[in-house]
Amino acid sequence: MNLINKFISIFKRKQHYKLQQVFTPTSYAELSYKRRPIFESRLKSSILQPGKQIIIYGHSGSGKSTLLYNVLKDNSILSITSQCINNTTVDDLMLDAFDKLNKYYIATVSDNDTISNTANLKLEYQVISTAITSVHEVSHAVEQKRVLPPQLTPQRLASFLGAAGYIWIIEDFHKVVQEEKIKLAQIMKLFVDASNTYSKVKIIAIGAAETGHEVVECDSELDNRVMEIGVPLLNPHEIMDILNTGTELLNIKFEDDLKEKIVRYSNSLATIAHQLAYNICDINDICETRKESTKLGVTELNQSLTNFLNDKEDTFTYLYNKITEQRSGKYQNVELILKAIVELPGNEISQHDILLKINESESNYPQGNLSTYLKKMCSPEWDEVLRLNAGRYTFSNPFFKAYIRMRHGLSEEITVDE
Repeated sequence: MNLINKFISIFKRKQHYKLQQVFTPTSYAELSYKRRPIFESRLKSSILQPGKQIIIYGHSGSGKSTLLYNVLKDNSILSITSQCINNTTVDDLMLDAFDKLNKYYIATVSDNDTISNTANLKLEYQVISTAITSVHEVSHAVEQKRVLPPQLTPQRLASFLGAAGYIWIIEDFHKVVQEEKIKLAQIMKLFVDASNTYSKVKIIAIGAAETGHEVVECDSELDNRVMEIGVPLLNPHEIMDILNTGTELLNIKFEDDLKEKIVRYSNSLATIAHQLAYNICDINDICETRKESTKLGVTELNQSLTNFLNDKEDTFTYLYNKITEQRSGKYQNVELILKAIVELPGNEISQHDILLKINESESNYPQGNLSTYLKKMCSPEWDEVLRLNAGRYTFSNPFFKAYIRMRHGLSEEITVDE
């Protein structure tokens, strides 16, 4: 196996790559994807098992979607993806999935055997597609909403997906309300039954940390029919491997102290590591694989950090306003908590220390308030601003901490803690 990996490494190094193929902060990693054999094996096994529905959960930035993308790609598995937002309903998801099957049933079907085997389904698809085009007015307003026709049932959608050989991926399922999660659980159960006819059909739902159980809890009959796969954040060694792989593909070398700082600043988030590495290459006009090796040191990092923070400032301002907005109450809870955390030394802070710091200015601040808002700040609804690990809180994104420090006048510019 080591010889094979060595051969692959040498082969890759002889290829020519664009920077945007290697460091990919806004898309799935392929060339510099960090293999995670244990999770890949569990996921592949569950995908290939007929009828097994799958829930993948983990912190934002843990690499859930990238992991799934690479497993599907490695095994040549077809899929369509539906994205949830805060007001998404199951009907919305079904319509979205139906629309994305258009390329199979109408636009690009050319294989004679496929047409023959799915002729009836193709005709039925066209009938339902026509029905969906009908609209109705909402409260006599201009706004119009597409209606899920009665012909498009979960069973029929499963048949369409199964005959086409696609699995259905639902991203961010944790964003839908509880009532819709119950419906999703029921649909998963129907997809289990549909696998008796179409062995490949299944749903893979991707959600935030600590939400893997939510769908199964909606229907006890799903208990043994759903595989829940928790994907942890990358560890420092895995982030380092991404940097080593990427720089090798570009025929450049990041000195050790530069890589170590990128690893520390990334805070286990691959997307930040990709972005900082991309910025460093871009600043130094490294747009593709170099013919001659180029070495870059830690002095190259400052401009990369500045560019990253400038790009993120509007996003951080929006996030800050979102989480500090409060209708009423004696205390500005979130502002007090954030200010206390950034004023305390270190990056991992206990709830007790946060309370003591707040009490310096608000001696009667309730412990209950602190517990409530710390929990909210760790939730996906609040973009997981904080992360709880072994009883201590840290900022999920260290650059957001730097932004908070600047807002509270603790520094004149955005800088990241060493």
